[in-house]
Amino acid sequence: MHNTKIKVKEIEEIKKDNTMTYEKLIEVIKNLPPHFKNCRESILKALDQYSERESLIQSFDNEKFYKVGFCDGIKMIIDIYNENNE
Repeated sequence: MHNTKIKVKEIEEIKKDNTMTYEKLIEVIKNLPPHFKNCRESILKALDQYSERESLIQSFDNEKFYKVGFCDGIKMIIDIYNENNE
């Protein structure tokens, strides 16, 4: 629980100094002058592809981290169980 509070504070600190969000970026791109229509559409498409890629990578990392942590937790439980039964 304590680590979670620390992580939340760290994330909030990062957000405070870096205020650009995906939604703000989309709005900036959509506000490009009309004669940039083709460019705007290409940028939005590329940004969506990039966002999807980053989301998939983050999901993969989270799953990997969870599996490693879960396996470590099970090993620790087994070790404690074995120590208590010796």
